[in-house]
Amino acid sequence: MNRSRPTQRGFTLMEVMIALFIMAMIALLASQAFNTASSGAAATREAMDRLAAIDRTLVMIETDLRNAIPKVLRARLGEPLPPVYVTQSDDYWLTVMRGGMANPLYQKRTEEVRVGYRYLDETIWRDIWYNPMQLEQEEARQLKLLEGVTFLQIRVLPQTATSLAAGPWLDAWPPNTGNTDLPLAIEVTLTLEDMGEIRRLFMLLPGAGGPIATSGGNNPPGNNNDNNNNNSDNNSGGNNPPEGDSGGSPDVGF
Repeated sequence: MNRSRPTQRGFTLMEVMIALFIMAMIALLASQAFNTASSGAAATREAMDRLAAIDRTLVMIETDLRNAIPKVLRARLGEPLPPVYVTQSDDYWLTVMRGGMANPLYQKRTEEVRVGYRYLDETIWRDIWYNPMQLEQEEARQLKLLEGVTFLQIRVLPQTATSLAAGPWLDAWPPNTGNTDLPLAIEVTLTLEDMGEIRRLFMLLPGAGGPIATSGGNNPPGNNNDNNNNNSDNNSGGNNPPEGDSGGSPDVGF
């Protein structure tokens, strides 16, 4: 008696083509999802780097202005160098004589430096002269801060101003060659090609041109007697400021 063997069937060509088509569609969708996630991560990193560069530029300007000192030097040709110099120029639109420059390596240099900001090819540069009497760009330490700046404007508020709204706002500083005072505030407006307009107001520390405070305290002129009486009453409470602390801004250097 003959027994019939079970027939073994394989995949037809149509079934194989359908399986390959489904696998190709799955691979295509997975590749698109990966590319979307990768491009999104790259765009996020680029935006974060851009915001960090903008914030770094504004923080450096603020630090230099807060450490500005009312000290006038003489250049090599005898021209006076004002402590703060502002002009509407593509070259050095802001120059600051500042102190408190950190020296962690204990190099043979002073803590007073001259810092200049210049605008060239839609880029803001920061130059540092460790010898404040130098003026040549080649002798400065140059640092590229921010690119893509299509417009830059700077205004100065003098100490004689009544308010921010009333001003008067000046386009240059100092107003005359004999003025050695620091301004009250400086406003910087940046127009970026990708972020639009950014406006920042920088207030300078008060006390420019006034008497230098000693390590024993910060007594204003005319109130020495009252402060001496207050100090004698507070000796028992231990509220005197620590020795050598003049209440200035911290030493921050970049």
